[in-house]
Amino acid sequence: MLLSENPDTNINHCLSTHAPLESEDAAGLTDLLACAVRRAQGEHLVRAECSSGHGVYVSSQRPTTKAQRDAHEHARESFTKVAMKLLPLILRRWRSDEAVAGPLIETTRHLKLEHYSLKHKEADFEELMNCVVDVFLQHHSRRVLDACVSAMHYAVTEGFDSLREIGNRCRDTVFLEVTKRLHTAVGGARSWRAKDSKSRSKQEPMLTLCHW
Repeated sequence: MLLSENPDTNINHCLSTHAPLESEDAAGLTDLLACAVRRAQGEHLVRAECSSGHGVYVSSQRPTTKAQRDAHEHARESFTKVAMKLLPLILRRWRSDEAVAGPLIETTRHLKLEHYSLKHKEADFEELMNCVVDVFLQHHSRRVLDACVSAMHYAVTEGFDSLREIGNRCRDTVFLEVTKRLHTAVGGARSWRAKDSKSRSKQEPMLTLCHW
């Protein structure tokens, strides 16, 4: 559903499984996905009531039994196998919509990164991380930025060396681009202040004459 773009217009939207989602529907679906992935890992989800919480839900951990931990691990395995193929595709499709991209990126910290190395899918992981970088540089909401930073931190601290190297490259790319934008913004502000100061200095003699 999240990948559908060109449905048969003669098919009723409610009946078509390939009808494209509206932004609001896609956001709700990805929020549900993010919560389901977290819940499958044993997180107890609580609706966030305070303004400090930027996600739909906050979570807390509860003590688990061995059977529950095994079930969580199996769920993580299943999610990773599906997400390795579909997550980059869905992110590319919805990367301009922060309400959809944010929850999707939040799920990356639940991936079993060793699968990328063991299956020689480093290129797929790099594609995923490049999508994360694109989303980070394109949006400014706290939820999206937190999700992207969390994803990059997970990439550089987990998994094998080859994946950490990819994570480090993405982190460096973000750092350089943000630094460049800050430099441009600061330079623009200084230029505006200089012009404003020069304009005021020219106006002061005229104001003095008028007052005279």
